[in-house]
Amino acid sequence: MMAVNPGRSLGPPTNFPAQAGGATTGRAAFEPMPPVALFSLAAARAFGHCLTMANNVYCYFDSSEHAESNQPHMLRLWVRSWTARGWTPRILTVRNAEKHPRYDQLKHDYRNLCMMAAEATNVKWVCPIEAINFSFTPRMFRKQGAPLARQFGSVGWESSPVVHFPNIHDMSLIEHCGRPL
Repeated sequence: MMAVNPGRSLGPPTNFPAQAGGATTGRAAFEPMPPVALFSLAAARAFGHCLTMANNVYCYFDSSEHAESNQPHMLRLWVRSWTARGWTPRILTVRNAEKHPRYDQLKHDYRNLCMMAAEATNVKWVCPIEAINFSFTPRMFRKQGAPLARQFGSVGWESSPVVHFPNIHDMSLIEHCGRPL
């Protein structure tokens, strides 16, 4: 079962592998994380598949007219936070999506671009650009596996190695949240 704050709805389960008891949890890699959700054990395993011995971590950057205006600044914060902890950030774009065999059929819906970019490059999980790394190192991953990512403002976010900042339009909130990038 996914740990959440009581009284908050997570929406329908998605395509991550079933946990014990047959329940599915988590969100698809290209969907935004729901409020107050943590990565489930299955999602953490999916996260671990994209982290190789090369210490790569992937995100999708959308430069189209559908992207939020703060995305370039958010990308800089994302790269800064992961690089500072020893990771090698890799950025997927529409150029990666264009290599997908069904690109011509699916390109008209911009929401498919992240999924196509990941599939075309054989990346199993794309880290949301809103997931800021405060203390999660490659060594921690090799020793303990993927961490639980807490949503900003939820219980325990102040000590979580990775924090998800959904719907943040003012980047200074992340830069001045009280935790060093």
